[in-house]
Amino acid sequence: MLLGHCGQLAENGIFALFYRRGQHKTGHGIAVGKQRFNQCFQVSHARSRHFQQEIVATGEVMAFAHFFKRVHVLKQSIVVLSCATHADKSQYSEPERFAIDLYGVSAQNADFFHLLETFGCGGRRKADAASKLGEAQPGIHLKLVQKLSTVVVHQCRGIHCHSDRSYVIRAQTRERRFHSACTEKPARSTISLMQTVILNGQSLTLAEIEAVSRAGCPVALDPAALARVEQSRTSIEKILTEGQTVYGVNTGFGKLSDVRIPSERLAELQINLVRSHAGGVGEPLSEAESRAMVLLRANVLAKGFSGVRPQLLELLISLLNAGVHPVIPEKGSVGASGDLAPLAHLALVVVGEGEALHRGERVSGGEALRRAGLAPLSLSAKEGLALLNGTQAMTAVGALATSRAMRVVRLSDLSGAMSLEALKGTPAAFDPRIHLARPHAGQVASAAHLLRLLEGSEIRESHREHDTRVQDAYCLRCMPQVHGAVRDVLEHVGGILEIEAGSATDNPLIFPEEDGERGGAGTVISGGNFHGAPLAYALDYAASAVTDLGCITERRIDRLLNPDINEGLPAFLSTDPGVSSGFMIAQIVAAALINECQVLSHPSSTGSIPTDGGKEDHVSMGMTGAIKLRQIVEHSERILAIELMCAAQALEFRRPLKSSAQIERAHEAVRSVVTRLEQDRVLAPDINALAQAISSGAIDAWCD
Repeated sequence: MLLGHCGQLAENGIFALFYRRGQHKTGHGIAVGKQRFNQCFQVSHARSRHFQQEIVATGEVMAFAHFFKRVHVLKQSIVVLSCATHADKSQYSEPERFAIDLYGVSAQNADFFHLLETFGCGGRRKADAASKLGEAQPGIHLKLVQKLSTVVVHQCRGIHCHSDRSYVIRAQTRERRFHSACTEKPARSTISLMQTVILNGQSLTLAEIEAVSRAGCPVALDPAALARVEQSRTSIEKILTEGQTVYGVNTGFGKLSDVRIPSERLAELQINLVRSHAGGVGEPLSEAESRAMVLLRANVLAKGFSGVRPQLLELLISLLNAGVHPVIPEKGSVGASGDLAPLAHLALVVVGEGEALHRGERVSGGEALRRAGLAPLSLSAKEGLALLNGTQAMTAVGALATSRAMRVVRLSDLSGAMSLEALKGTPAAFDPRIHLARPHAGQVASAAHLLRLLEGSEIRESHREHDTRVQDAYCLRCMPQVHGAVRDVLEHVGGILEIEAGSATDNPLIFPEEDGERGGAGTVISGGNFHGAPLAYALDYAASAVTDLGCITERRIDRLLNPDINEGLPAFLSTDPGVSSGFMIAQIVAAALINECQVLSHPSSTGSIPTDGGKEDHVSMGMTGAIKLRQIVEHSERILAIELMCAAQALEFRRPLKSSAQIERAHEAVRSVVTRLEQDRVLAPDINALAQAISSGAIDAWCD
């Protein structure tokens, strides 16, 4: 039923759910009116996000359905989220009945948090995407719907629609599933479940980018995209045949754009452009980041606005599937005109030059192609520029870093809950009524998550009565407010990255659809889509948020170790304080990492420096922002690892009392990576091992 209805919704280009009044059988509930909501709003070219709804239902409050937008649109985008609680569904329309079935909400389970997974049409859009699923009821105002109640919205599952005119609906887990509670059995990694990723020039999700980049999922080209690329190339050929002068096709570049290049030297122009711009320096990007760059550049070319030959696009896809990864220095891009230097190093491998990794061995680009059974390509008009102009380096690094940051913030709830238990804190501050009074989606989700993690704790019950403390410190009490805000920041940044993953960012752009009107070479327009400002601002935003997440984590670490404030735990969690220093150095390391994050979180997007003789007089510095964010996320993984180590040790000092079942399983997961600190030992390998487990997703499996 799910796939069938999602197919219908995807075919209409709509992501819509419906709100329906629900009344608790005891008489409590929210007076939301008696109108039946069977209204969905038109969505034009919408790329819907993938959500998870956590609906808080108690004996006094039956149903919450706060409207929350997370779709990105060119025109109007409205998503109506709903819950329905009537057992008798016969009176509802088909879409409403589907919503009820999907959510599975009933009056019988109104006394606990419901974790609901919904669906989305992930980035696969149709030109005619705007259709209604029912007749709109007159007099229903959107703001009224918004005020009815609150639903917590976060990423979970999605339906990704791959188009070859008939939509193939493929249900898959989006990224790592939201970490709501620990399970007895480890869940499989999201990216290991993904199938072939189809490129058609539309937005890729962070999950798809990570799947191809880190898990090596294969890639294929949508036939419809191939047709668009061929049409776009035909426009370039017409320009050359008619002798027109068009920037990037038969002119110089940048400051030299006024120089006309004769037709017999156009191939020389393109290869010279690639070679001259391959001036990147510094350490090479990781293989995952290199793969992400190739993937994103191929997807952008598949939009059909770049004027390249199909052979070029097919070669990029072949590089991915054959495991040929260009060696790309990470420094040298100012983020406009795009990531010129990094993309030039990518382009070198396309023409059989430069360097590449093949099966882990670093060889020349030509040798890597030979080993993979591929032939280098001689660039034709416009193709060198089409490879270089774009934001794919900052998007690749930023997308992978953001995916890792999302993992860190979700696991921070877990580590924070473990610390709260070890410090005999109270979950009172996570009461849903507090957070529904300030209904930021991430905040309410984090509070709900923490409550679930702590449910059934013996430690909590041991100090429920006769505890003279009134409130916990902010680092414990304000976890939902801080962790939740970071979730919302990363959700916003992830949306920007996903839009960019399906955006034409080179220059000029070719619009061949004009051919039919004029019978000529279409319209070629020079613009500035290569400017990385949207990404640069977002990456700086994420860097600040993740840095502060590390700050609050470090404060919990100190509270676990400091004998003056750790509620009777041994000093520095040492089994023999004085003779042994325990985790003393671990907090110092965390402080050092935080200080570096604080420096790195200074914005790079405000540091524009004119380049190219003043022609490119304002640049984004987005690649700098992406590299900074990656480093901050790496540090945050290490800080989180330190808290998990310390919290696991602290919980053991509370024995024989045990925490909740979820936290006890998480404790076992930590112990599967690092052992208890019985006496002083070198802590660096432990920190690194646990940080690697966090980064790779190994810990995710225990907290799904």
